[in-house]
Amino acid sequence: MKKLLIALFCVALPLSSMSFVHAQEKKETANTSIKEDVFNDGEYAYGDGFQDIAEANPYARVEGYTYQRNGNYILYNFKTTSLYKEPYGNVKAKLSPKIRYATKRYGNYFYVNTEKGSGWITTWDDNIQELEIEDISAQLKTTKTLDVYSVPIFDDRFETGTIPAGTYTISKRANYFAYVNNGKYKGWILTSYHDDGTVFSKQYATYLNTKRTLSQTSVNGVAIKQKLLPKISDPTRSGISMVPKYVTIHNTANASKGADAAAHANIQYERNVNRTAAWTSWHFQVDNKVIYQSLAMNEVGWHAGDGNDSGNASTIGIEICENADGNYAKAEKNAAYLTASILYENGLPYTAVKRHQDWSGKDCPYNMNHMKKGSMGWTKFKAMVKDEYTKLQLKLSTSSTSLPAGTTMTIKPMVSSKLTNKKVTWSSSNADIASVDANGTVLGIREGSVTITAKDAAGGKASCKVSVKPALLTLHTTSITMYRNKTMALNIVTAIQGTPVWKSSDTSVVSVNADGVLTAKKAGKALVFVTADGKNGIASVTVKDPTIKLNTASVTTYVGKTYTLKATVTPTASISWKSEQPSIAKIDAKGTITALKAGTTKISATANGVTATCSISVKKPIVTLNKTSITLYEKSSVTLKATAYGKSQTVRWSSDNKAVAEVSSSGKITAKKAGTAYISASANDAKKTCKVVVVKPSLSLSKTSIAVNVKGSYTLTASVKGLSSKCVWKTKNSSIATVSSTGKITGKKAGTTTISVTANGITKTCKVSVKTPSLSLSKSKLSIYEKGSTTLTAKVSGASSKATWKSSNTKIASISSSGKLTAKKAGKVTITVSANGLKKTCVVTVKKHTPVSSIKLNTTILTLNKIRSFQLRAYISPSKATYKTVKWSSSNTKVATVTSKGKVYAKKAGTAYISATSSNGKKVRCKVRVY
Repeated sequence: MKKLLIALFCVALPLSSMSFVHAQEKKETANTSIKEDVFNDGEYAYGDGFQDIAEANPYARVEGYTYQRNGNYILYNFKTTSLYKEPYGNVKAKLSPKIRYATKRYGNYFYVNTEKGSGWITTWDDNIQELEIEDISAQLKTTKTLDVYSVPIFDDRFETGTIPAGTYTISKRANYFAYVNNGKYKGWILTSYHDDGTVFSKQYATYLNTKRTLSQTSVNGVAIKQKLLPKISDPTRSGISMVPKYVTIHNTANASKGADAAAHANIQYERNVNRTAAWTSWHFQVDNKVIYQSLAMNEVGWHAGDGNDSGNASTIGIEICENADGNYAKAEKNAAYLTASILYENGLPYTAVKRHQDWSGKDCPYNMNHMKKGSMGWTKFKAMVKDEYTKLQLKLSTSSTSLPAGTTMTIKPMVSSKLTNKKVTWSSSNADIASVDANGTVLGIREGSVTITAKDAAGGKASCKVSVKPALLTLHTTSITMYRNKTMALNIVTAIQGTPVWKSSDTSVVSVNADGVLTAKKAGKALVFVTADGKNGIASVTVKDPTIKLNTASVTTYVGKTYTLKATVTPTASISWKSEQPSIAKIDAKGTITALKAGTTKISATANGVTATCSISVKKPIVTLNKTSITLYEKSSVTLKATAYGKSQTVRWSSDNKAVAEVSSSGKITAKKAGTAYISASANDAKKTCKVVVVKPSLSLSKTSIAVNVKGSYTLTASVKGLSSKCVWKTKNSSIATVSSTGKITGKKAGTTTISVTANGITKTCKVSVKTPSLSLSKSKLSIYEKGSTTLTAKVSGASSKATWKSSNTKIASISSSGKLTAKKAGKVTITVSANGLKKTCVVTVKKHTPVSSIKLNTTILTLNKIRSFQLRAYISPSKATYKTVKWSSSNTKVATVTSKGKVYAKKAGTAYISATSSNGKKVRCKVRVY
């Protein structure tokens, strides 16, 4: 038995050696030949078009080594192993061999609480066996006496006894182990067995009530073909019995022509027959034309990339082909049909569908995730699965039928045998044409077409199209609306011999006498039936309550005013008006209200025995003003707005201080002089006042003195308050400085003058000094080495701040428009800067320089743990080189970074090259490996 334990871990490969079945979206060449992949010294040798199918073994994490998932895991470190502070972090302690339990997973790291504290242990240490434990409820049939283990670990030291062949209730599973506890027998048993440490060659137990294949041979017209793997052999067929819980969706990532469902089924089959070591397998492959099954639905496949966990151990894998000579969008639809059938026949809900990504973090199915190749996307795919699933659940005795109005027929439902609750609910798309009761009995009411829908307890639904023909006994009308307490007679149009019999479906709504006279009793709906000479007639009756509606529910008015209420009455009738308190507001026969005094009352309108009311609020007369206080400048004006509420709308205006402000009969106020006045508006014995403050105008200037350069300019800003905003600008001496109508001053020659501005009779002045321009240069001479550079700085004052640079010999040194000097070869040159007609010069001596011939590092190979750092040092030859500065860089900053001073920091496992480069391009590298 020890052989299995060795086999479980000797095949675990590092991630760098893995080949992934769905590693990436990849365009393949048009090479249509199909060859198998084979192992070659731990690496995969790729065949044409199918290189991505060779996936690493299921005990290793395939992709997403930072992918996180919660679960219940059992682990056995059969040798001393390391406890890590965090995934990919430092070792915290060493742990002796022991059974341990984990609650979450991070890549191939598992979180545990141990005798040395909590932390992470990893199967990458190659001395840990790991299984995920799941709760299930199933029956397991064994074929022989089997060993019982205390934990789901295949090791002699955990054997506790044996269990005879029989059928047992299983409450937990851990991949190829099942847990039995029926009182007499308690423990874990193997459902499959390793013969030689490399393959499962025998299957000793199977779960009952599970399906190997689908019952139908096609779904939605797409044929399902079988090419089941014949041998139990771990590289492809595990032989582990499974109770499916989910369907998992994949993309093949193989766009080669010819890489269809048949090709993928063939390569699985050939690998199984030849026992090619390609630890990967899936249950179904589907393209745009056909579906192939390779594994039984109740057997574990290696497709989810999560080792012995739930993805592989409890899901049915579907690969959607994306061959270039197929139709991927149609293949996706076929996969949705297949998924719905698998879920339905395995008794799983339509929500039990997952992506490869949900188990291992891999970006698969890639096309669905990224809406490529015409994919409908994951959300629509699940919706389509739901729609197809519900179509499978329920069927009706007929999908279409017809019947005359006034007659009935019963549609019989056929509920899935999988459902214990057989109850069906019924509905009609238009109950005015045909109704349906709880037993599926349809009643035709009037001519037309409807859809009758049945739904079962699991959400399945089916429908029947019903066409209602005219009744055999015709009435003069079949759709009637009546008001309560009204009557009308129904007349039979068809010639009859016998005496008609009338009946109402609800006499509390409408009654009918022997002569076909209807009497409306209360609001609601009912059917009236008539039978004569073996023929039926039917009419639909809607009874409504009479209504009366007023145009408003409340009115606010003022003493002396009138308002007319309007009422809408159904059916038409005369209206009776009434006021609760006529002394506050009275109303006439036409609904006109007259407000008499302040207070509240209610007005009622009655017709057909129905009353509507309106609340009336009468207020004392008032006057409103749009402003209660304003400020005006002398000689300015403004118009107030007043509104009178009451019998009269005429407003009278007055001022208490006409010397300060006057007001016209229309409310226009004119300011006379500085001071305060009160303007009044009066109407209906009500009065409102507005405070008016009249102030003198003002003028201010942004500057009282400024300096400008000859040909330079500056704009003064004047702030004006008063009747007019117009400013008049003047200069005392236009030969020194001029000023525009907007206050823009322009210097003409050196000197002093005064600028003035006048507005509303007020004048303000600004003293202006006009100065000559200047120019200075940061250096008058300098020395520099060949290929070196520096920047000269010019300080400019004057009308223009722009400086113009020039070199007397650009072969020796050039100068940019911003003053940057670049030395080219040994010699002397003069740099000139010009501005505002001025010039300054700098004499530059360019010296020869010694270039860097080589660089050496203090090490060229470096190995680091990811949290460590190292100081690299660069040595320049020759030592007299002019420019000794080097530039540091990393080829992969995700693995290692380097500072501008050469200090290396490790980031994550991998390889990077740190480079040091001189100014003349000399370069040296250090190889850094981070583990």
